[in-house]
Order: sequence, then C-alpha cells, then structure tokens
Amino acid sequence: RIAVAYLHGFAGSPKSLKGLTLKASLHARKVQLELPDLNKPSFANFTYTEALQAMTQLHEARGKPQWLLIGSSLGGYLAARWAMLHPETVKRMVLLCPACSFPSRLPDIFGAAAFAKWQEKGKLMLPDPTGAATEVHWKFVEDAKRHPAFPSLPAECPTLVLHGTRDDIIPLQSSLQLQQMFPHVQLRTLDDDHALTASQDKINAAVIDWFDL
Repeated sequence: RIAVAYLHGFAGSPKSLKGLTLKASLHARKVQLELPDLNKPSFANFTYTEALQAMTQLHEARGKPQWLLIGSSLGGYLAARWAMLHPETVKRMVLLCPACSFPSRLPDIFGAAAFAKWQEKGKLMLPDPTGAATEVHWKFVEDAKRHPAFPSLPAECPTLVLHGTRDDIIPLQSSLQLQQMFPHVQLRTLDDDHALTASQDKINAAVIDWFDL
C-alpha cells in the first residue's frame, strides 16, 4: 500500500499553506495527503529526534505502508533523514529547499548575538506556528547536531529537489552540495525565495509528475 505525506518546516504545522494547498491538489486526484504535526513534544521543546519519531508513529498507525514523502525546509531534511533510517519504506521523495546543515545556518538566520544568547540562556523567544511568542529550548540545537548535516539518500529512492535561486535562509549551494554527494538526486531550481510561495503551482505539478499520481 502506498501513502503520501507532507512534512512541514521549522515553526510550521499541519495547517501550513503549502501543505494545505498540496492536500487540495492531491485530493482532486483522489489521493489523501497526510499532514503530521512534527512539533514534538511541543514547539518549545521540539527536536529532530522527536519529529522523526512522530513520522515513525504515523507509519505504524497507517499499517506500515510504502511512502511518497514531500518535505519543506526542515521538513525536507527530516523526510530525507527518515528515508535514511528506513530506506525500505520510502519509494520516492520531493524535497523543497531542504534545510541541510540547519544548525550551522542558525547564527545567520537569527543573528550571531541572539544565537549566542540562546546558548547562554538555554532558551530563545521565537514565534510558534500560530505566531505566538514561545521560548524554544537550546536542546533543539544540541539534538540537531547529533544528526548528519546531509542525510545519506538511498539510491533506490528517486529524489527530486526543488530549490529557490533567491533563497537566503537555506542557500541554493546547500542543495547543489547534496546533489554532488548523491548524483542520483535530481535538482531543479525555481526563481523564488525560501518560502516558494510564487511556485506553488509548479510544486503541485512536480509532485504529481514525480509520484506519477
């Protein structure tokens, strides 16, 4: 049995616009899109390890199907990491500006001073998926560093990466490096930024084509 899931990014949720738009697009083709909540155990205490466990729990709850995975930003990294850990369960992937080496990008994203304060104080105030200010624990960074910067992508899992040429959160160079490491990965660039908002129709079409839905 085949199942399809979309993994949201950092500070995202199952209610993210990209996920809901994809869900509607696939629903029109009578395909159900799973939208797991990766903010486990909560956004404040979110870790890669707990997010990956959330995907594993979904896998077991759905009867251990074969997966077609779509992941955006950190969700793209987590999709790839889960495929690395469970290569027998993932058939194909579409990764949208996957956040590889995310911990190393954090000082640039939040500012060096804020990042240093995060480490010193153990918490950093960030907007949660609803926009509410939330203290995010430093263990997010500590846990992230325990995972490989670039997941080893299984050769038997055809993977398409879509990345914006104007992405200043996760620069295109990151996905170019991923493709160099794993030549079976197909990389397509989009004239867009990290959110890929203007490219939603192209994303929908690419997902349908890549997954042959």
